Amino acid sequence: MKITPDILERQWYSIKYTSRWCLQINTQSQLESHIGYQSIGQRTLLLFSDREIDTFESLKSMIVSYRKRESDNLWTLSYELLQNGQHVVFPILCCYVIKNTLPTINKEEALQLVIKRYGNRANYWRYNSVL
Repeated sequence: MKITPDILERQWYSIKYTSRWCLQINTQSQLESHIGYQSIGQRTLLLFSDREIDTFESLKSMIVSYRKRESDNLWTLSYELLQNGQHVVFPILCCYVIKNTLPTINKEEALQLVIKRYGNRANYWRYNSVL
């Protein structure tokens, strides 16, 4: 399935945010991807990995966190939108993150690419006041 910001936007609208329910994104990526809402209605992108990485730096309108799920011991990389005024930009970011894992050969390479690309884009977004 081709992932675009418009498709992600429609999928977010299909989720009842009060249910704290996530929707798996069907891609050919090595990293399992989900979109959903946090407890107070904040849009979230979740990526799952079987290994721990260093903490990501958050931005003024987005929290990036990494934590271990107790249910299956997978690590969850979470991009959580804090400012709803950025709801137009957030699906573009999520699409960018997901698409950049597609050409990878394995989960390790996909995770390293997410780390590298996020660092590069975070600096751009920070200095251009995008997120």
